[in-house]
Amino acid sequence: MNLKKHLLDWIRGWLPEEHSSGIKRIMGRAGLNRKLKFTIIIGILVVLVIGTIFLLSVILWMLNPIVPTDVKIHHALDENKDFLLSIDSVIGAGIARNSSNNYIIGIAVYVEDNITDVQEIPDKLSEFTVFIKRISEISEFEKERMIIRREDLQ
Repeated sequence: MNLKKHLLDWIRGWLPEEHSSGIKRIMGRAGLNRKLKFTIIIGILVVLVIGTIFLLSVILWMLNPIVPTDVKIHHALDENKDFLLSIDSVIGAGIARNSSNNYIIGIAVYVEDNITDVQEIPDKLSEFTVFIKRISEISEFEKERMIIRREDLQ
């Protein structure tokens, strides 16, 4: 026996025996034909693709959650409450809706009838267009639904 073979036998004694992988062993013993093997592989791939799509959608939702428009308007009005109410003729603000189909179209700023400082009210707050409405032209429903209002009117 030469030295090289002796060393390899000695090292091999320390290493664990190699086993065939689980999938090969299961498929080999079951005697599965090619069509069944192909079907199993395709099924596993479909499950992996669906799982990946689901995981990506959860991650993307966590990074950029879907927030309804009315909630965004509430946040925008809360952030700009002091600025809007510091304008003398502004009474309050709320959500502006389209009269024909009641869709949200922006922010409604309610002002006194004899307004003189219209230029102080911005055209946009956050990402929303500002619509100026005189207090005499709005309904009781809109008055009740104001999100912010001057303290002397509450």
